[in-house]
Amino acid sequence: MVSSRDDIPLNELLGDSASLTITRNGVTERTINGLITGVEQDNTDGRRTVYIFTVRPTMWLMTLNQDSRIFHRQSVPEILAILLKEHRILFTCDTLYKRHAEREYTTKKRESAYDFWCRLAKRGSVYSYSAGYENADYPG
Repeated sequence: MVSSRDDIPLNELLGDSASLTITRNGVTERTINGLITGVEQDNTDGRRTVYIFTVRPTMWLMTLNQDSRIFHRQSVPEILAILLKEHRILFTCDTLYKRHAEREYTTKKRESAYDFWCRLAKRGSVYSYSAGYENADYPG
């Protein structure tokens, strides 16, 4: 990003939501949404300052931990919903509850919440996508 300001408080931006819109010939081709996980000030010529941002998907937060736990008498969508809620990720799994049986127990063994979420979603034939944003990935 290029700005006329050279005094943007970079640390205050970490964890904020960000959207990047890609346009070509005045037509929006894609919008990328995520969290600001890194930002640094680059070159400045006195009039303009270049800032470099790292923006990651919200589910990236789930890669930051690793632990073990047992889920007892819950379905795959219920467990997936718990993981997303714990990481404050907006979601909906409502349409899946009728098609997935409760499991006696499900174990998460020394893996990140993200790796466990992916493994469990694959095993339960559950897919996810971003919805609610113009030009977002959508399977339909």
